[in-house]
Amino acid sequence: MIDLDHFKRLNDQHGHQAGDEVLVNVAHFLLRETRARDAVVRLGGDEFLVLLVGEQADSTAAIAARLREPEHIPSPVPISLGFAVRRPGETLGRTIQRADKRLFEVKARERKERRGSSLPMATA
Repeated sequence: MIDLDHFKRLNDQHGHQAGDEVLVNVAHFLLRETRARDAVVRLGGDEFLVLLVGEQADSTAAIAARLREPEHIPSPVPISLGFAVRRPGETLGRTIQRADKRLFEVKARERKERRGSSLPMATA
């Protein structure tokens, strides 16, 4: 799960056309950073879902870290990211829920860190 940070502020300050351009740029960036067999889906607003086919926890974590690197961000809007690896017998919907929960935890931790305190790293 990927969320564009401060996207509403970008829309408010620069207009919806600029916001639309950022969304397109982020979609192109995600498509370039994934394989043809993976899926990149805009869920609505400023959230994207990336489904990595056949990846294990360690490789998923490495891909997530690479996507968060500042030089990869194709817009003035940084991203927050939460991921989960599908467990045996788990529905895709449940995996997505866990990734979304992790994204929420990451964003909450980042807000606290900006205020001068920190939370422990979220786990999936």
